[in-house]
Amino acid sequence: PVLAETLLAPEEQLASRLLRAASDAGMKLFVTSGVIEEVERHINRCLVYVRAPAHQWVGGVPFLFSMYAFGGHQAGAFPAWIERFCGNERPRDDLADYLVTEWGITTRDLGEVVEKSPQALRWEIERIWREAHETRRGRGGIEYDAFVVDRLVKHDVECFLGVIGMRSSNAASELGYAHWWLTFDKTVRDFEAKLFESLGSAAPKAPVMSPDFLANYLAIGPMRSRVSKATEASIPVAMMEVLPAFVPAELVQIADDFRKTVTGVDERLLKRKLRDALDSGKRRPGVFTTGGFAAVRGNIERALRERNARE
Repeated sequence: PVLAETLLAPEEQLASRLLRAASDAGMKLFVTSGVIEEVERHINRCLVYVRAPAHQWVGGVPFLFSMYAFGGHQAGAFPAWIERFCGNERPRDDLADYLVTEWGITTRDLGEVVEKSPQALRWEIERIWREAHETRRGRGGIEYDAFVVDRLVKHDVECFLGVIGMRSSNAASELGYAHWWLTFDKTVRDFEAKLFESLGSAAPKAPVMSPDFLANYLAIGPMRSRVSKATEASIPVAMMEVLPAFVPAELVQIADDFRKTVTGVDERLLKRKLRDALDSGKRRPGVFTTGGFAAVRGNIERALRERNARE
């Protein structure tokens, strides 16, 4: 989405504003090389679509090119536009460089962390992701490439289990877990229920942060300048000091209620309640979590159509 949103004015960008605000607040952002591979393969698919005769193309119009076309741009100029992100010789290296230079997003693989995960858990998570990808690509009666599904499953398992593994080596603070997977993929919404069915109480919580929670937490929009001020001090201490200004009001209420009901406030229990409330809130679905990538796509498409109509 952030590549497509370069076609929009800053105030029209949704995913990009979210990442900028997260970075301003002092969060560290990462992607795996698997994500880089998927983006590069998508760009390649767009280029093939542009160059192939219409009667030879099978499937829908690739996302990135469709957004480019909605902006009123000519198909023949698409390869030149893509060069701002990557070239022909080493496109994956170029994309990694673009992300770290323009966004401060570092490439970090989690394969070694995943290898240390319990085998039963790995099998179940891989099964759920494979089922999701096969179902998604089996719609419309078009035969899917098994190799592609294998790669996608591997990448998603790495992100899911890798974040869980990173948590095991770092104690959670008053703000809850330090490591989260930010994704618009709706598949993860029912992961916990499916894992519980097969693994019971041993099933972990999905390590996925709701984009809606992050947007509210960072107060994108009118409170953006206040997010920037928080970066003047270190994280997480600074975030704890400004907690009432940045988290949903219900968390402040939890703290107030706890202080009223307990004589001689136990700060350890208070911190635990705030931590648990934050962890729960981070997973809670909202508009963009429920809408998934389609919601982000719809926002970009709508803005591009309106801009093209005005011009």
